[in-house]
Parts: sequence; C-alpha cells; structure tokens
Amino acid sequence: AEGLRRAATADVDATVYAVSTVQEELGLRGARALGVDIDPDLAVALDVTVANDVPQIGEEADAVTDLGAGTAIKLKDSSVITSPKVHGRLTDVAEAEGIEHQHEVLPAGGTDTAGFQNTHGAKPVGAISIPTRYLHTVTETADGDDIAATIDLLTAFLESETGEHDYTL
Repeated sequence: AEGLRRAATADVDATVYAVSTVQEELGLRGARALGVDIDPDLAVALDVTVANDVPQIGEEADAVTDLGAGTAIKLKDSSVITSPKVHGRLTDVAEAEGIEHQHEVLPAGGTDTAGFQNTHGAKPVGAISIPTRYLHTVTETADGDDIAATIDLLTAFLESETGEHDYTL
C-alpha cells in the first residue's frame, strides 16, 4: 500500500490496479479470478519468500534469499518462471535507483504470480518478494531494510512506467 501511495503522486502513464487476493495456498484461486476480471497487460505480484540463511541450511545455494540483503526479484518458483523482460526491467530499475536487491529462485512453493500468468491468455508477469525467515510460523521475521527496499522498488517501477516498455512474450 505504501508503494502505491507514493507512486500515486507521479505521472504514471498506465492504469494501475491494486488488489489483494485470497486462497493463494489453495490453488491461487484469487489471482486466477482477478486475472480474468481485470485482464491486465502486465502483473507484478508482491509476496514474501524464504530466507533460510541460517547455519542449519549448510549450503549457501540452498538459502534462496538472505535476510538484510534487499528485496528479492523473483526469477522462478515451482509454479512460475517470470517473464524475462519484466524481471530485467525490475532489475534495471533497482540498479538505476540504487535499491538493494537479490534474485530469488524458490525451489518449492508458488505465488499468485502464476495465477496471473496463466489466466485470460498468457500475460507478462514479475514478482517482488520480502525475504522472510521462519515462513508460515508464528515467528516469521523480516528485516525492515528489506521491506523498505521492496516499497522503494515497487514505487520506482510504477513511477517509471511510460506505457512504452516492451513486455511482449
């Protein structure tokens, strides 16, 4: 909500829908329904992702993301491979704005990103995630700077949308 509030004052040359979905864990039902109702030209999902960067994980490659290393720009999870052009633009915006970021490859689990990609025809999609330890527990933990970076990236992405970026598949 904060990213949208900030971007609302910018001259964004696009129609932006902000939606909250339900039943993601039950087959992405909310995202699939909205994908049909809205029929977006582009969808960017926001979610949390695994930050299991703790000693018990062992191999650094198995950590998915690191807490405190910035927002996560999703490459893929078990339900979606994000659109290369959307992923590239999110990365370019983060780098141009000096926003701390990391790339996310989640080996298991999925997000509403897939629900938007696979409804009402193929759609370009991207996702921005907040690295979170102890996901799906009562002790979920996120870093305030990662949350701020997520807000900053969403804001900068929306503010720089001209309607002329090529997201074709």
